[in-house]
Amino acid sequence: MRESRYDYVHEFKERINEVLYLQKKHHEIVESNKDNPSIQQTSLEELHKINITLANKFNDIYSV
Repeated sequence: MRESRYDYVHEFKERINEVLYLQKKHHEIVESNKDNPSIQQTSLEELHKINITLANKFNDIYSV
């Protein structure tokens, strides 16, 4: 039981790290495409979805 809990926590942390990485990449896309508003808009839409996902993950932590 204890090992499966650690596996769950490890996997959960990996998903959070992945979301944080994606946030960083989308910020880079927005910054590197200042002359291309369509790329910026698309990336910002995805960044917003990622932010919601991250917030939901943190909410999951506090609801356990």
